[in-house]
Amino acid sequence: PATAEPASPMAGLQLSAPPAAPSEADTQLAAALDAGLSSWPSNPAEAEQPAARPSVDLAAAAELCGELSRLSDSTALPGLLARAAGLLGAKGLTVWLADPSGAVLYPTAAHGYSPQTLARIGSLRRDDANAASLAFRTSSVQTVKGDGNQPGAIVVPLVATGGCVGVMAAEVEGRREQDEAVAAVARIFAAQLAALIPVAPPAAQASNA
Repeated sequence: PATAEPASPMAGLQLSAPPAAPSEADTQLAAALDAGLSSWPSNPAEAEQPAARPSVDLAAAAELCGELSRLSDSTALPGLLARAAGLLGAKGLTVWLADPSGAVLYPTAAHGYSPQTLARIGSLRRDDANAASLAFRTSSVQTVKGDGNQPGAIVVPLVATGGCVGVMAAEVEGRREQDEAVAAVARIFAAQLAALIPVAPPAAQASNA
């Protein structure tokens, strides 16, 4: 008698539905694998794109922060502010410090403005209706939106262990006040400057643009 063949493990299994046609993504993946591409993404729609170039040179910003942390001579501060302004794309940068009462802000160091300009600006009162005064009394970052004709501004509080002691104001163009990277680096610079308040000179220093 003929010997019965053993039943296949797959015997009796039926597909519930015919297999679906391969999707376009699967077809592309199969073609890529056939071509020997080993780096095909899991989702062809997520093919790697060139990384966006940062709007701020982070390596240069880190180097500047290191120099600020080692600053021991206040006469070098204007030059460092000039570099900070360049990294932020600011046409002018001013450090405002509060008097002992905390009621008035004075321009203590700056880049991009002449001493005559700073003297004309004078002081700001804590309760004035401007971005610098608001940033000081709220200890929060303030921005002034610019447009094609007027520059914008980023104003960052200088917060030390005892509270807010002043602000750093950067006047920027090209809508850079809306750039998150620029705002973040401005906050880092402000944090470094806040630690230097004892070094800052009592009278306004400025370097012309």
